[in-house]
Amino acid sequence: MFIFFPLVLSSAMGIKPETIASNSFPSSVGIYLFDENKNPLKSGSGFFVKAGVIATNYHVIDGASFGLAKIVGKDTDHELLNVVALNQRMDLALVRVSDTNVPFLSLGSNRKLTVGQKLYAIGNPQGLEGTFSEGIVSSIREVGNDYFIQMTTPISPGSSGGPVLDERGLVVGVSVATFQNGQNLNFAIPVTYLNQLIESSAESKISNVVQFDVAKSRGPSLFDLPMNYEPSELDSTRVKILNDKSPDSKNYRADDVLIMSR
Repeated sequence: MFIFFPLVLSSAMGIKPETIASNSFPSSVGIYLFDENKNPLKSGSGFFVKAGVIATNYHVIDGASFGLAKIVGKDTDHELLNVVALNQRMDLALVRVSDTNVPFLSLGSNRKLTVGQKLYAIGNPQGLEGTFSEGIVSSIREVGNDYFIQMTTPISPGSSGGPVLDERGLVVGVSVATFQNGQNLNFAIPVTYLNQLIESSAESKISNVVQFDVAKSRGPSLFDLPMNYEPSELDSTRVKILNDKSPDSKNYRADDVLIMSR
């Protein structure tokens, strides 16, 4: 009976990190945004969730007029064609690209994660393509009726919109923010909201209605809250959004700010 114990233990521990990385890179992208004159605007990360569709943060594509996605480890650029669906409040976006033959990542379930659970993040921090990092779930932070994943998995400007994966290699979140003056205090949007957005896009079939220029569609959002609230009114903590400056350009916007309840 003891012969089978190591096999059971290995299965319980999940997939090796190096396997998760190698399996996920072909579906992960760096996203590069430009203004109406094709000048560099900002950059971020994303990943394929279905044929020809990339998931990323809303703030990554907000205000851009043109964009390209580059798969980790590949030289080919894929043009961003149009916005399939948006959830501004949860800072999520689905964008269609020009290539439908790229494999997509498998999404996890909508159940909440467990504190202490191991996580991995893929992104392009400061333009460093295909950065793979490891951490754990620090806490589940509720914001009204919504919730965010607090994690120690390191992310930096350029990581926004990248996938957060569990020990099985399933996407369980989307990288979104880090504390402005904290140490390794990072946040991800749970896959629950991404699953909902994908389902809504399939039902509404709006992919040919919303063009890539989303600057005019900006509306009320958790990430647009003004900064003049008193702490006693919201019991809030400031968190710096990874607004993804590129080290190769001086034309990028100042950082946004997110207010989250403790």
